[in-house]
Amino acid sequence: MNRIFTDLRVSNFVKNKNGDWAEIESVSSDEVSIVVEGTFFIVKKDFFDIIAITLTKEILLDCDFVEMSENLFFHKKAKTVVEIKPKWWGETELRHTNTILIDKRFPGSLLVRSQYLHDLQNKFFSITGRELCSSKFMVKRKLATM
Repeated sequence: MNRIFTDLRVSNFVKNKNGDWAEIESVSSDEVSIVVEGTFFIVKKDFFDIIAITLTKEILLDCDFVEMSENLFFHKKAKTVVEIKPKWWGETELRHTNTILIDKRFPGSLLVRSQYLHDLQNKFFSITGRELCSSKFMVKRKLATM
Protein backbone atom coordinates (compact mmCIF):
# COMPACT_ATOMS: atom_id res chain seq x y z
CA MET A 1 0.00 0.00 0.00
CA ASN A 2 1.13 3.54 -0.73
CA ARG A 3 2.23 4.93 2.67
CA ILE A 4 0.78 8.39 1.99
CA PHE A 5 -2.74 6.90 2.27
CA THR A 6 -2.34 6.30 6.00
CA ASP A 7 -1.85 10.03 6.64
CA LEU A 8 -4.52 11.56 4.40
CA ARG A 9 -7.67 13.34 5.50
CA VAL A 10 -10.30 15.49 3.80
CA SER A 11 -8.92 18.84 2.56
CA ASN A 12 -5.31 17.64 2.21
CA PHE A 13 -3.49 18.63 -0.97
CA VAL A 14 -1.56 16.04 -3.00
CA LYS A 15 -0.51 15.52 -6.61
CA ASN A 16 -1.93 12.95 -8.98
CA LYS A 17 0.31 10.73 -11.13
CA ASN A 18 0.34 13.45 -13.83
CA GLY A 19 1.70 16.01 -11.37
CA ASP A 20 -1.56 18.00 -11.12
CA TRP A 21 -2.48 19.39 -7.70
CA ALA A 22 -5.51 17.69 -6.15
CA GLU A 23 -7.61 18.13 -3.02
CA ILE A 24 -8.81 15.14 -1.00
CA GLU A 25 -12.62 15.00 -0.93
CA SER A 26 -13.14 11.76 0.99
CA VAL A 27 -11.13 8.91 2.51
CA SER A 28 -12.34 5.36 3.14
CA SER A 29 -10.59 2.13 4.05
CA ASP A 30 -9.85 1.18 0.43
CA GLU A 31 -10.04 4.36 -1.68
CA VAL A 32 -9.59 8.12 -1.75
CA SER A 33 -11.64 10.61 -3.72
CA ILE A 34 -9.78 13.59 -5.15
CA VAL A 35 -10.71 16.66 -7.16
CA VAL A 36 -8.36 17.87 -9.89
CA GLU A 37 -9.39 21.14 -11.57
CA GLY A 38 -13.08 20.49 -10.83
CA THR A 39 -13.04 16.83 -11.95
CA PHE A 40 -13.76 14.12 -9.40
CA PHE A 41 -11.59 10.94 -9.34
CA ILE A 42 -11.59 7.84 -7.16
CA VAL A 43 -8.19 6.31 -6.41
CA LYS A 44 -7.86 2.79 -5.01
CA LYS A 45 -5.41 2.53 -2.11
CA ASP A 46 -3.31 -0.21 -3.70
CA PHE A 47 -2.26 2.07 -6.57
CA PHE A 48 0.45 4.70 -6.48
CA ASP A 49 -1.58 7.43 -8.21
CA ILE A 50 -1.26 9.95 -5.37
CA ILE A 51 2.04 11.66 -4.61
CA ALA A 52 2.96 13.75 -1.57
CA ILE A 53 3.84 17.38 -2.24
CA THR A 54 7.27 18.30 -0.87
CA LEU A 55 7.21 21.54 1.11
CA THR A 56 8.97 24.48 -0.48
CA LYS A 57 9.58 28.07 0.46
CA GLU A 58 6.97 29.17 -2.11
CA ILE A 59 4.27 26.90 -0.70
CA LEU A 60 4.87 28.10 2.87
CA LEU A 61 4.82 31.76 1.80
CA ASP A 62 1.53 31.12 -0.05
CA CYS A 63 0.13 29.66 3.20
CA ASP A 64 0.89 32.88 5.14
CA PHE A 65 4.19 31.80 6.68
CA VAL A 66 7.03 34.33 6.99
CA GLU A 67 10.59 33.23 6.27
CA MET A 68 12.86 33.43 9.32
CA SER A 69 15.89 31.75 7.74
CA GLU A 70 16.63 29.29 4.96
CA ASN A 71 14.64 26.39 6.46
CA LEU A 72 12.58 28.08 9.20
CA PHE A 73 9.19 29.73 8.64
CA PHE A 74 6.80 31.35 11.14
CA HIS A 75 3.00 31.48 11.10
CA LYS A 76 1.90 34.39 13.31
CA LYS A 77 -1.74 33.38 13.87
CA ALA A 78 -0.82 29.81 14.82
CA LYS A 79 2.35 30.84 16.72
CA THR A 80 4.05 27.99 14.93
CA VAL A 81 7.56 27.68 13.50
CA VAL A 82 7.98 25.19 10.67
CA GLU A 83 11.32 23.63 9.86
CA ILE A 84 11.39 22.07 6.41
CA LYS A 85 13.95 19.47 5.45
CA PRO A 86 17.39 21.04 5.12
CA LYS A 87 19.96 19.35 2.90
CA TRP A 88 21.97 18.25 5.96
CA TRP A 89 19.15 16.22 7.55
CA GLY A 90 20.13 12.58 7.85
CA GLU A 91 18.10 9.56 8.88
CA THR A 92 18.09 10.61 12.56
CA GLU A 93 16.51 13.98 11.81
CA LEU A 94 14.01 12.49 9.37
CA ARG A 95 12.73 10.20 12.11
CA HIS A 96 11.74 13.31 14.05
CA THR A 97 9.58 14.83 11.30
CA ASN A 98 6.41 13.43 12.88
CA THR A 99 6.75 15.60 15.97
CA ILE A 100 5.51 18.89 17.31
CA LEU A 101 8.07 20.29 19.71
CA ILE A 102 8.52 23.07 22.23
CA ASP A 103 11.88 24.63 21.40
CA LYS A 104 13.63 27.12 23.68
CA ARG A 105 14.76 29.07 20.61
CA PHE A 106 11.12 30.06 19.94
CA PRO A 107 9.45 31.01 23.26
CA GLY A 108 5.65 30.85 23.10
CA SER A 109 5.70 28.99 19.78
CA LEU A 110 5.65 25.36 18.70
CA LEU A 111 8.27 23.89 16.38
CA VAL A 112 6.92 21.58 13.69
CA ARG A 113 9.16 19.56 11.40
CA SER A 114 7.55 18.55 8.13
CA GLN A 115 8.69 17.34 4.77
CA TYR A 116 5.30 17.18 3.00
CA LEU A 117 2.37 19.55 2.64
CA HIS A 118 -0.33 17.08 3.76
CA ASP A 119 1.67 16.34 6.94
CA LEU A 120 1.96 20.05 7.74
CA GLN A 121 -1.76 20.52 7.02
CA ASN A 122 -2.57 17.77 9.52
CA LYS A 123 -0.27 19.17 12.21
CA PHE A 124 -1.58 22.71 11.66
CA PHE A 125 -5.16 21.46 12.02
CA SER A 126 -4.21 19.60 15.23
CA ILE A 127 -2.71 22.76 16.69
CA THR A 128 -5.29 25.35 15.58
CA GLY A 129 -8.48 23.49 14.61
CA ARG A 130 -8.33 25.36 11.29
CA GLU A 131 -7.22 24.42 7.80
CA LEU A 132 -3.79 25.65 6.75
CA CYS A 133 -4.58 26.26 3.10
CA SER A 134 -7.94 27.07 1.57
CA SER A 135 -9.38 26.64 -1.91
CA LYS A 136 -8.04 30.14 -2.61
CA PHE A 137 -4.60 28.62 -2.13
CA MET A 138 -5.29 26.11 -4.92
CA VAL A 139 -6.46 28.89 -7.26
CA LYS A 140 -3.33 30.91 -6.46
CA ARG A 141 -1.09 27.87 -7.12
CA LYS A 142 -2.90 27.22 -10.42
CA LEU A 143 -2.46 30.83 -11.55
CA ALA A 144 1.23 30.71 -10.64
CA THR A 145 1.78 27.79 -13.01
CA MET A 146 0.01 29.39 -15.99
